[in-house]
Amino acid sequence: MKIVSNASPIIFLAKIEKLDLLNKDEIILPKQAYGEINKGSETKEDAQKIKILVEKNIIKLEEAEINEELEKQNLGIGEKAAISLAINKKTENILLDERKARRVARFYNLKPKGTIGILINAWDNNQMTKKELNESIRKLVEEGYRINEKLILKLLNDIEQRN
Repeated sequence: MKIVSNASPIIFLAKIEKLDLLNKDEIILPKQAYGEINKGSETKEDAQKIKILVEKNIIKLEEAEINEELEKQNLGIGEKAAISLAINKKTENILLDERKARRVARFYNLKPKGTIGILINAWDNNQMTKKELNESIRKLVEEGYRINEKLILKLLNDIEQRN
């Protein structure tokens, strides 16, 4: 499956050592978003992991022409670039973590998914155990993934309730 991604999901999957969950997909990253990853890449282990995947062409970089309507949105450059690239490539699957960016993506008939959604899909597809899923979510939070405390508790409870 072809998927356009913003920087955040790629960065967080690298931080928790779960980039392999994207192996079966063709990941396209806007060059504008890659610029966010590359800031300080010499000292960041996650950025180094991503750089290797880009060099091996596992993650493909493409310049995104920002959609004129998206220019007006209060989104980061990487989010605008990812949404624009998905629209221009007619690729409906997109990885975005920020809620507002996902809402804008849905407006353009895209199917956004965040880092936690990737992890839950992996669990649903037997790529990880419930214990690994809980551990991955805990690591995300430790690595600075921003999520409302009540929402994370509800999520963990919902996971526990499922078989």
